[in-house]
This record gives sequence, structure tokens and C-alpha cells, in this order.
Amino acid sequence: MAASSTKGVSVCMTKTAAVGKALTVTGVSKAKPAVVTAAAHGLVAGDIVVFPASATGIAEVDGKSFVVGAPIDATTFTLLGADTAGATGTFAAGANKPTAYATADMECLCWSSLGFNPESPSTISVATFCDPSAQIASSTTGAGTVDFGGYVDITSPDYIAIVAAEADGKAHEFRITLPNNGYILFKGTVSSLNIDVPLEGAVAYSGQITLTSKPRHIF
Repeated sequence: MAASSTKGVSVCMTKTAAVGKALTVTGVSKAKPAVVTAAAHGLVAGDIVVFPASATGIAEVDGKSFVVGAPIDATTFTLLGADTAGATGTFAAGANKPTAYATADMECLCWSSLGFNPESPSTISVATFCDPSAQIASSTTGAGTVDFGGYVDITSPDYIAIVAAEADGKAHEFRITLPNNGYILFKGTVSSLNIDVPLEGAVAYSGQITLTSKPRHIF
């Protein structure tokens, strides 16, 4: 296995004001990668497409996010990482249309650090007088959190965007581009943002994103 450099990695987030573009999808192929038919979609490779639940009737696509890959033309585009070859569902366009986010909807963040923290399954106490320490595993777990850090620059659009994301309390789509190694997609809320002022050195910030969906590496 060959190691990969982090040089060239980019982390981009949907802006607070971004609404994206609603897509009218008329077909999803059963292939790897899946090909979506949507007239005049206007997408380019690297754009994000978010499928809400019950959007197409294809379980392998609905409720997930994907990156647009090649090939692409005026009426079709591929979903990088979408494998519908074995899908048993039948396409049926639902009322919840997929939403596409283009470059103009995203802000790329100049972070100095990034780390994922998966959430471990919790336990529920079922203690009794006979067994005060009895526990059972919880049936639900969260998606986890992401720690990040960077340097404060109030003239930089990326710092302004992360401050706005922490203030709005909304879930944002995130796309990490790994050079020659695909993408990592996740959705989360910027739940904290802290400023570190050292006695000597650069003024920095750190924060945490609470994930609403588990990160997916697609390629």
C-alpha cells in the first residue's frame, strides 16, 4: 500500500446562504457508478448532489449525498461512489427533489487540522439491587464529531463562513477532496468555535462539528 501526501487536500462547506438547485430527475440507471438523467442540470464534475429520503425509489441513492463524476453531458451525470447495479427498487420520482450544490454554493476552508471522532455505542443502566452494575447496549449511536482548527483572519472569506456557520446552527454539507483518492462527504453542524490567543504566536481558532451523517469515502 502506497502512502498519500496531504498536499492538495481541500475542505469545502456549503455557505450559510446557499440554497442549491433543485433537480428534476427522470431516471437513475442500475450501474456502477449510477447515471442520473436530469434535463438541463447544469452540473460539473465535483459538484455535490444530495438525495433526500424517498427521492427516487432507489434505496442505494435515497438519503445519501454524492459527488458528480465524469462522464457528464447536458442531460445526464454520474454519481461517483453510487453502486446501483444490484438495486431492486423501481425508479419513481418523489416529491422531495435532489439538491445540487455547485462551486458558488461552497466555501473552501483553510484549516490547519482536521480529525474525525466516531461515537462509541453507549450503554443503558438496568441496575437492580441484585446487580447494581448491570448494563445493556444502547440501540442508537450518534454519527460522531469532527475537530478542526485554523488561524483567525477577519478579511478571509473562509473564516467569515465558519463564523457564520457556527452562528446559524444549521447542518451544512462538507466535501473533502483527497488528491487522487476520491472524496469524503459528511453533513454536520458547527457546534463550537473557540479563539486561542497565545502570548506569542498566531491567533488561532478551533472548533467542533457535530455530525448528522457518518462520513463516507467515495471514489
